[in-house]
Amino acid sequence: MNSSASLGFTMNEKKEVINYIKTTTYNYAVLISEKLFDVLLVPPLV
Repeated sequence: MNSSASLGFTMNEKKEVINYIKTTTYNYAVLISEKLFDVLLVPPLV
């Protein structure tokens, strides 16, 4: 039994997990940067 089989992961499952992490991280980065841009580009006028 090789190590990947003992962990219960196939190559496709690993790719799906990696893609999920990338997508989630990217979505959070977009949300955070949008909020930062809102703060930086809309200075208080008062």
